[in-house]
Amino acid sequence: MVKTIFIDIDGTLLNREHVFTQRNKDVLNKAHNEGIVITLCSGRARDGLLDITDKLPFMPYLATLNGAYILDDKGNVINEHYFEYNTLIKLEELRKECGVGLLYFPEGRWAANSDNKEYEDEYKIVKRHGIKMDILEWAKTKRVHKYLTVGDKERNQKFMQRAKELFPDLAIVPSSSRYVEVNTQGCDKGSAVKDICDYLNSDISNTYCFGDFDNDIAMFKVCAHPIAMANAVDKVKALAEHITLSCDEDGVAYAIERWVL
Repeated sequence: MVKTIFIDIDGTLLNREHVFTQRNKDVLNKAHNEGIVITLCSGRARDGLLDITDKLPFMPYLATLNGAYILDDKGNVINEHYFEYNTLIKLEELRKECGVGLLYFPEGRWAANSDNKEYEDEYKIVKRHGIKMDILEWAKTKRVHKYLTVGDKERNQKFMQRAKELFPDLAIVPSSSRYVEVNTQGCDKGSAVKDICDYLNSDISNTYCFGDFDNDIAMFKVCAHPIAMANAVDKVKALAEHITLSCDEDGVAYAIERWVL
């Protein structure tokens, strides 16, 4: 029966310097060659993963935007979730009231409002240029799959608390002290695991996942074998079957060789 591995990116596969190390590359390729299906399961857009996929000798599955835009190893869309326009209007009103910045994600790309200073910071991380356009202008004719606020912890907490009150059906989680991620109803990394297993006709009992932060919790609750990084937050570690080394110690490679292969 096919084994599937779902791997978060930042703080998990990449080290704290956002480097994809040779050891992690080699072990992922080894797992792929043994018939294991590798899925990069990230809050990033597809374009934000190209610097990783370009360094692999095979194309992994991609569960991007916390499961809002899922692609197979040929680039075919397996499933997608996107916002209604009126919801985006209300989110923008709340965001401005709370004083936090914005990044948004249409299909496989990332974007920022034209006056948004977060653009340059995101570019430094993903190393790919995004779109500069007001989100409500973009959404008049095209789809937005994920909404993300950027700011200090206090302002993001305020936004998250108010958003959960106003939008109880949306999936709202922090992905670091700097980011709050908003997805549509029923869309998270856990739903991505189910979508890919259904697509592959594979069993949940053969799923393994790796993560470190709150937006990985849904994935940890679905996968049969959740593995937390040593640098993970406590609530993620509490759900783990195993705790591996940190992202700075090639913890993904270590765990795959010890518990998966």
